[in-house]
Amino acid sequence: MNPLIALGLGVAAWETAAWLQRMHRRKVFFEAAERIARQRGKPLLIVGKPMGWDKDKPSGFMRHGCGCPEKGDTVIDIVASAPECAANFVQADASDLSRWPDGHFGSAFVSCTLEHIDDIAGAWRELHRVTRGPGGSAVFVNYPQHMCLFAFTCGAHKWLIKEAAGGRLVARRLR
Repeated sequence: MNPLIALGLGVAAWETAAWLQRMHRRKVFFEAAERIARQRGKPLLIVGKPMGWDKDKPSGFMRHGCGCPEKGDTVIDIVASAPECAANFVQADASDLSRWPDGHFGSAFVSCTLEHIDDIAGAWRELHRVTRGPGGSAVFVNYPQHMCLFAFTCGAHKWLIKEAAGGRLVARRLR
């Protein structure tokens, strides 16, 4: 086999595996964040539209939910609307959550959004502030793996995130 074709197939397989892992983590993290919010008896904060940037994507394992509006769950994004979550959508930037008091949310779920935010450190502080409760804050972040090409090549990514868990954020500015 031609070495360039073999290299291309290898890269494609690597990127596909990274994407599948990211989709699996999205589901696992969303379920964990929802479970902790319910255990704490507080609403869930969801950062990033459930359908991502493309409202026409089919639902399924690629999609995370809107939470439960009846329980006060809130979906935020910098876009003007999220029709799929009209009942509990608020246009907001995660780096300024001042409209909510400390510990208002039981947990936060952030899906493929943090890498797009200019003030990532401010967003990280705010997410922890609004989810602080007994046992600490509860922030679950899904992001493109730092070792996949997509993390580097997506023009909308401002940060390359290496770690965002347990109160620790390690990220490098891309743009």
